[in-house]
Amino acid sequence: MSTLTNLFHHLIRMDRKHKIILLTTMVAGILTHGMMMFNEYAFHDDLTELFVFGSTISSGRWMLRVFWKCAEFFLRGHVYAMPVFNGTLVLVLSGLCACLLAYLYQINNIVSCILLAVVMVAYPVVTALMGYMYCAPAYMIAVLMAIAAGVLICSVWRYGWKEILASKRLPGKIVLAIVLTACATGVYQSYICVTVAVVFFRIYLDVLEQNEGVRKWLHECVIAVMTLALSLAAYLAAVQLSLKIYHMELSARQGINSYGITNIAGYLQRIALAYSEFFRPRLEQHYTIYILTMHSLYVVVLGVGILATIYYILRNRNSYSKTQLAVMAFMTVILPLASNFVLILIEESATRSLEMYSQLLLLVYFVKLYEMVEKPNWKHARMVSLLGAATLVYLCVAEIHIANICYLKSAFIQKQADSYLNTLITQIKSAKGYQPDQKIIYLGHNSLYDPSYSRVEDMDEFNGVELDPFGTDSVKNYNFDIYMKMWLGFWQDGIWDEDQIQEVESWPEVQAMPTYPSNDGIQVINDIIVVKFSNEY
Repeated sequence: MSTLTNLFHHLIRMDRKHKIILLTTMVAGILTHGMMMFNEYAFHDDLTELFVFGSTISSGRWMLRVFWKCAEFFLRGHVYAMPVFNGTLVLVLSGLCACLLAYLYQINNIVSCILLAVVMVAYPVVTALMGYMYCAPAYMIAVLMAIAAGVLICSVWRYGWKEILASKRLPGKIVLAIVLTACATGVYQSYICVTVAVVFFRIYLDVLEQNEGVRKWLHECVIAVMTLALSLAAYLAAVQLSLKIYHMELSARQGINSYGITNIAGYLQRIALAYSEFFRPRLEQHYTIYILTMHSLYVVVLGVGILATIYYILRNRNSYSKTQLAVMAFMTVILPLASNFVLILIEESATRSLEMYSQLLLLVYFVKLYEMVEKPNWKHARMVSLLGAATLVYLCVAEIHIANICYLKSAFIQKQADSYLNTLITQIKSAKGYQPDQKIIYLGHNSLYDPSYSRVEDMDEFNGVELDPFGTDSVKNYNFDIYMKMWLGFWQDGIWDEDQIQEVESWPEVQAMPTYPSNDGIQVINDIIVVKFSNEY
């Protein structure tokens, strides 16, 4: 506990480094996310999840349920998706995460601290997180827990096994790291990958800085693997316990019930995918975070980072032993797997942008690397450092710019949905024979085709702005009826039973109906309001 106690003692004292990190986080955070924080954009899951945290126990996210109930208890009521309050918490928590990483990786240069803060708060995953405003603070608390667990793991391994076993304090650190990692994973399963990446890059930096031999490296790896394995076991035990308490089964949605499980061929495919996405991320994937200009900028940042790493190794080549070079080569080869570990655990089709937070640690490593490279007696050192920092700054500017584009797109989505659905409501109420107490059925909503509807997705200006969840059309959202109830004040009791829907579809009058928005696309038949969006049900 003393490691974290000392850190938070420094935070309370607000030493210069941490003060700059927190201040930079708030300023850069407002520039990046201010538009989302000072407006309420209802889209995607946020259409309906205004007062809850979404799926918890059945999704294996038992700790998210705990956060939900704690928030209700301490706030004496419902939880709310409040952009200013929740968004500010996200920024503060991001700043604390940056402070933890600055402490762990010993990032001390003021310029590096500023760059670290901006890199972390402007990261596209944080932008994606803002699209889930109703539970954004809970997710960021989980990230903080995952990083804190990594700090604790790294604070233990400098001691030998005899010292660890003889100490009363060190085993407690390991237990706390296990609990924190399990809890972070219990909020969002992919956050165990954050702890993996935090620990990996600390080991990698130790190897580069010649802080350890092979025996010490093995010692660190054993402690890290052991702690992470126990954390996973603790998480899985908690999942089974929570399912038993609530009499539920683990959902199969997005591969939740098969998380981390596949066959040998499947693992090989996922490993190949992790390498491929590390060097050249593909666009238009559900988990794509480097969209638009960020896509090519990431490749530039990665290339400069690789060259800077090679430069650092070459400048120190006479200081490394052969075994150290072998360890370094091995760590370098598996570095893409540590950065993209989530792609090994989760099936590609089920992976989302929120789950890619562990990739951020690669950029944090580059921030530390450029600080390490800048040595006065090294030829071209300052040039390498400045070039690397400049590419990161350029990437951050692009991230800030594109985050605001995503939020602007959200404004378009909401305005267009309001207009279209208000018109739909008017047409429903204007149907011959309409009564407010009648049931309504929507047919073919998922296949809605309306040439008169100018969708934001069809605008060239937003082409490629597909950072999940900012690519969702609210008119065709699966919760569009709830949207009309909560945001437009219209509610008509609906028919959702599959047998009843099939019965209505078979009526000759329904089959003869044209599709909305054509005349008679909405009719009252047998005292049921039928809205026919498409002939494909």
